[in-house]
Amino acid sequence: MAEIRITATARKHRIAQSRIIAALNNAVHTGSIGDQEHFLGVDSLGVELELIIVPDDKRSGEYACIHAMPTRYRNQQQEEE
Repeated sequence: MAEIRITATARKHRIAQSRIIAALNNAVHTGSIGDQEHFLGVDSLGVELELIIVPDDKRSGEYACIHAMPTRYRNQQQEEE
């Protein structure tokens, strides 16, 4: 995968940049919504991450990761509903 800028919002859940990069390196595309590309990947600790990549507004022609969250958080939210 090409070099992708990791934004501060992607680190909202306190996931290290190196873990996000590791997950991106083995990520599987799960779908698109508008200009967002959604992926699932496993980080260096074996944690599955939900990732969202968009065209980078600071670097023309490149991409930025704006979201990285363990999928277990999403699963917990769904169980609570």
